[in-house]
Amino acid sequence: MKYKGRVVRDFSIGVESWGEKVGEILTQNNIRWSTCENVAGDLVIVTPVTNTFESINTLFLETSKHFKASIHVLYEEFDSNGHNLEEFNEVLDVNLLELPVWTYDYPNIEVWREGHFLYTKEQAIVAGRIFAKNEGLLSFQVGRQVEVTPVGIDTDSVLENIAENLQSEVVEVADDYLLDVTKEHQEELEEKLNEVLFDWMKKNNYEPTFYTIEDVEEIAM
Repeated sequence: MKYKGRVVRDFSIGVESWGEKVGEILTQNNIRWSTCENVAGDLVIVTPVTNTFESINTLFLETSKHFKASIHVLYEEFDSNGHNLEEFNEVLDVNLLELPVWTYDYPNIEVWREGHFLYTKEQAIVAGRIFAKNEGLLSFQVGRQVEVTPVGIDTDSVLENIAENLQSEVVEVADDYLLDVTKEHQEELEEKLNEVLFDWMKKNNYEPTFYTIEDVEEIAM
């Protein structure tokens, strides 16, 4: 991935420890981390379980409740001043994040599996030509990855199921139960249920890992 236009190698958290056992304190507070190393004086470097944008922001927010912390971003290349490490004292801005979204694969297929993801269409075409040449293909296709977002909970069905369950127990007296729920109250319920659902999916790693491909174009060799 890229941050501020530069390719990121690693994320980590810098913690001013002042002699505390950082790893033990984080674990005691149910904060997940991968490595914890005292690198110099009172500076401890903590790495996230997964090297992702979301993981580093979460680890920073949780660690900051107990220590003075900062986010360290290690870039692949050095800048004009000879630096490849940048320090941030607040969560990273998602608007400055760039993920590789273009890929390539065999022509005329529905499920894309073969290509690596790259940052631009031009990069995908170059990599695709190498792939097609090695595979002996006359053409290949490139496309842009688009994330899939779950639709969420249909409150019409939720309310209907609740009413039907009660009707099966008390029969006629529950015939009109929940039929008078206002649109405003139904929208409020939908918002709260979906908030719980999406938080649950994120916490337990049930978010979709698949995607759709758009802007597909076949490229001749």
